[in-house]
Amino acid sequence: MATLGLIDKIKSVLTTPDKFFASVKKEEGYGEPVKYYAVTTLVNAIASIALINFAAGMMPSVPYQMFAGSLGAAAYVILWVLGIVFSFVSVAVMHIFVYLFGGRNGYQQSYKAAAYGGTAANLFSWVPYAGILASLYSLYLTVKGISVLQNMSTARAAAVILVPVFIAVVIAFVIAGAAVLALLGAQAAA
Repeated sequence: MATLGLIDKIKSVLTTPDKFFASVKKEEGYGEPVKYYAVTTLVNAIASIALINFAAGMMPSVPYQMFAGSLGAAAYVILWVLGIVFSFVSVAVMHIFVYLFGGRNGYQQSYKAAAYGGTAANLFSWVPYAGILASLYSLYLTVKGISVLQNMSTARAAAVILVPVFIAVVIAFVIAGAAVLALLGAQAAA
């Protein structure tokens, strides 16, 4: 398949993910997925900022305007760039689980699965309520991407996403439980 343009990639990943991920499997380098991720997250950032500014304008008593004015556009750009850089770190963590569950096609394929799989969330998570569905659909797309690009079963690809989430939830509950016990112990001692 010839290299797709941005709009064609968006349509393809959202409507025919298996076919799309098979078509990008042979993409070389990080250029295409990083550019794609950068553009789709930029759309999200611009839409989110516009929505926040609109909401802040509806409630003039909210001190957001002071905060936004002092924060400035440069901070938004810095956060966007840091998000792109952090995408490599978060995919590295995901790739550990890809490897543990049998994926052997390399980090680059995992990066493509995440960069393209995040399309729905990157484009629509700013939309109230619909953003939740878009984020869930992005999880599904990422699972499909891992499955196709790493030659894994869908169940194993889903485990790549679900097991770290489960581990994080367990750790959060352990920390919260320890904090509650510490507070109760401190209160009992007082």
